[in-house]
Amino acid sequence: MASMVVTRLMLAGLALSLVGFLPTAAIGTAAAQSGAQSPPSAADIQIRDRLIADQEALLNVYRCRFGIDAHAVPGGCTDGAPARIQERVSVAAGPASGRCAQAIASGLQDWERCAWEGFWDNRNHNPSLADAEAQALVERIWAEVDVEGKPASPPTTELAPEGATCATAVEEGVAVACYQHSRHRIRRLDPFLHTLLHETAHALVALHPSVQACRSRSNPRDYDACAHNDIFRCVADHLFVRYAGIPSAGVCGRAEQQYIPPDDADAWASTELDSGGRIAGIAAYTHNRRFPYSDSDDWLFVRCAGGRLEVLLSFERGTVAGQRLYADRVPVAHAFLPGAFFSWDEAQQNSFTDSNRVRRLWGESAGNSAVFLPTRDQESFVNAAANADSAWLMAAVEDWDGTDFGVFFFGLDGASAHVRPATEACGWTWQ
Repeated sequence: MASMVVTRLMLAGLALSLVGFLPTAAIGTAAAQSGAQSPPSAADIQIRDRLIADQEALLNVYRCRFGIDAHAVPGGCTDGAPARIQERVSVAAGPASGRCAQAIASGLQDWERCAWEGFWDNRNHNPSLADAEAQALVERIWAEVDVEGKPASPPTTELAPEGATCATAVEEGVAVACYQHSRHRIRRLDPFLHTLLHETAHALVALHPSVQACRSRSNPRDYDACAHNDIFRCVADHLFVRYAGIPSAGVCGRAEQQYIPPDDADAWASTELDSGGRIAGIAAYTHNRRFPYSDSDDWLFVRCAGGRLEVLLSFERGTVAGQRLYADRVPVAHAFLPGAFFSWDEAQQNSFTDSNRVRRLWGESAGNSAVFLPTRDQESFVNAAANADSAWLMAAVEDWDGTDFGVFFFGLDGASAHVRPATEACGWTWQ
């Protein structure tokens, strides 16, 4: 199976409004009916508010994924997921103090060389992008990152032929890319991610007051030095960290989110569905999908809708298909793992999963963005998920050509309290 080396998900995509719309009268009912009991404590109120937020987040994910009552989602849906709250990037007061702070004074781009040292030739961090991939990433960045003066729409981007504008000789060599402000366009002679991120940073700050002030510099060298200023370095570093997965160079001030999800944002949650029935779910704790899906928020759902129980994996980005070889089915191998699993070496992990995994052909969704567990496996699967002896669920999903679509890990702590009510809504009886 694939290497068990996986990376922690960024779950900021589930950051949603904290204003609860679900009925809350049942919470703390005893305190409301009995004057002898003390009012709820601050801790009780915090637990209640977090429960409401978790329920709303789960319901909004469900609405966007399946196009049901999507109008009720705060901020709307984008590509089948709740709209992500933008990160506001700004420069902190005081000088930079990170690992590349000293490089700022050395030269125009020395700080960036410091930031990328060891990553230039690492294709896991610096892959080659086709035009369509590059444009999709720029549009995604525009939706997720905010900065003062950001142009309203994302720029276009293209790979330019050799000899085109941007391929000009400069003292350090050849300028391989440029952001053309007048056309709001990024042109690149090489396809690599770091080049795109550098020029996207220029596009993001093109109308920032500190960069606009540089336009009064008549000497191109003076303008260039001015435009590579604190806010540009701050935004560029933020993009490198978020979209290439490299350590921060420390030249950025701070990235402020309007809402930071709680530490246990990947905990189980459950709620009633608008149309009746119930759903329980959890976001993948880790997965091994690579760029551009490395921070995709992917879910395990157990839902009762219309009297029918379904267990499914739902993917935020990318599509999976098995129809070419498996007649509209997707091969998925799943295994329930003990809590000590991640403390084992890779050979022990592989031996355990090889001995305990169950490989089945799961059903495809119409849009190839979800797969459904076969009905015959539901009882054993749900029992294992609710069993206190199981700490993790591993699901290895194959694509149509037999390659790995992704290996996903879901935490099972607390699953029973949410999975059981969902199955009981469909008539299941637990011992």
